[in-house]
Amino acid sequence: NFLKFNALTLASMGVAYANPMHDMHSMHKNHSINHDLDTSFINFAPKNLKLLDPKQFPQGEILKALPLLKNESKEKNIFRATLEIKENHIELI
Repeated sequence: NFLKFNALTLASMGVAYANPMHDMHSMHKNHSINHDLDTSFINFAPKNLKLLDPKQFPQGEILKALPLLKNESKEKNIFRATLEIKENHIELI
Protein backbone atom coordinates (compact mmCIF):
# COMPACT_ATOMS: atom_id res chain seq x y z
CA ASN A 1 0.00 0.00 0.00
CA PHE A 2 2.91 2.35 0.66
CA LEU A 3 4.12 2.28 -2.95
CA LYS A 4 0.55 2.43 -4.27
CA PHE A 5 -0.11 5.52 -2.15
CA ASN A 6 3.12 7.19 -3.24
CA ALA A 7 2.67 6.38 -6.93
CA LEU A 8 -0.88 7.75 -6.87
CA THR A 9 0.25 10.79 -4.89
CA LEU A 10 3.04 11.42 -7.39
CA ALA A 11 0.65 11.21 -10.32
CA SER A 12 -1.96 13.32 -8.50
CA MET A 13 0.57 16.03 -7.70
CA GLY A 14 1.80 15.98 -11.29
CA VAL A 15 -1.74 16.53 -12.55
CA ALA A 16 -2.34 19.29 -9.99
CA TYR A 17 0.86 21.17 -10.75
CA ALA A 18 0.36 20.78 -14.50
CA ASN A 19 -2.99 22.55 -14.18
CA PRO A 20 -2.62 26.20 -15.31
CA MET A 21 -5.23 27.18 -12.70
CA HIS A 22 -2.99 25.78 -9.96
CA ASP A 23 -4.18 26.63 -6.49
CA MET A 24 -4.86 24.73 -3.28
CA HIS A 25 -8.44 23.95 -4.33
CA SER A 26 -7.48 22.42 -7.68
CA MET A 27 -4.55 20.61 -6.09
CA HIS A 28 -6.87 19.06 -3.50
CA LYS A 29 -9.46 18.23 -6.16
CA ASN A 30 -6.92 16.51 -8.41
CA HIS A 31 -5.27 14.79 -5.46
CA SER A 32 -8.63 13.28 -4.50
CA ILE A 33 -9.49 11.86 -7.93
CA ASN A 34 -7.13 8.89 -7.94
CA HIS A 35 -9.56 6.63 -9.82
CA ASP A 36 -8.90 8.66 -13.00
CA LEU A 37 -5.15 8.13 -12.90
CA ASP A 38 -3.26 5.80 -15.22
CA THR A 39 -1.68 3.25 -12.88
CA SER A 40 -1.13 0.53 -15.50
CA PHE A 41 2.63 0.81 -14.95
CA ILE A 42 2.32 -0.41 -11.33
CA ASN A 43 1.91 -4.02 -10.23
CA PHE A 44 -0.56 -4.04 -7.33
CA ALA A 45 -0.33 -7.81 -6.66
CA PRO A 46 -0.70 -8.55 -2.92
CA LYS A 47 2.59 -8.86 -1.00
CA ASN A 48 4.49 -8.09 -4.20
CA LEU A 49 3.83 -4.39 -4.70
CA LYS A 50 6.37 -2.95 -7.11
CA LEU A 51 6.72 -1.25 -10.45
CA LEU A 52 6.53 -3.52 -13.45
CA ASP A 53 9.79 -4.45 -15.12
CA PRO A 54 11.09 -1.31 -16.90
CA LYS A 55 11.09 -3.29 -20.18
CA GLN A 56 7.31 -3.68 -19.86
CA PHE A 57 6.76 0.06 -19.41
CA PRO A 58 5.44 1.75 -22.59
CA GLN A 59 8.57 3.23 -24.15
CA GLY A 60 8.35 6.76 -25.52
CA GLU A 61 4.73 7.13 -24.44
CA ILE A 62 3.26 9.77 -22.15
CA LEU A 63 1.24 8.70 -19.14
CA LYS A 64 -2.38 9.78 -19.46
CA ALA A 65 -2.25 11.23 -15.95
CA LEU A 66 0.85 13.32 -16.65
CA PRO A 67 0.56 14.90 -20.11
CA LEU A 68 3.27 17.47 -19.38
CA LEU A 69 6.60 15.77 -18.81
CA LYS A 70 9.43 18.16 -19.71
CA ASN A 71 10.70 21.17 -17.80
CA GLU A 72 10.09 23.50 -20.75
CA SER A 73 7.52 25.96 -19.48
CA LYS A 74 8.37 29.62 -19.00
CA GLU A 75 4.75 30.45 -18.10
CA LYS A 76 3.96 31.40 -14.53
CA ASN A 77 2.32 28.67 -12.45
CA ILE A 78 2.85 26.01 -15.13
CA PHE A 79 4.81 23.00 -13.93
CA ARG A 80 6.33 20.49 -16.32
CA ALA A 81 8.48 17.63 -15.11
CA THR A 82 10.27 14.57 -16.34
CA LEU A 83 9.08 11.23 -15.02
CA GLU A 84 12.08 8.93 -14.62
CA ILE A 85 11.52 5.19 -14.28
CA LYS A 86 14.01 3.47 -11.97
CA GLU A 87 14.24 -0.26 -11.26
CA ASN A 88 12.25 -0.09 -8.01
CA HIS A 89 10.61 3.34 -8.05
CA ILE A 90 9.61 6.33 -10.14
CA GLU A 91 10.88 9.88 -9.73
CA LEU A 92 9.34 13.18 -10.74
CA ILE A 93 12.26 15.45 -11.64
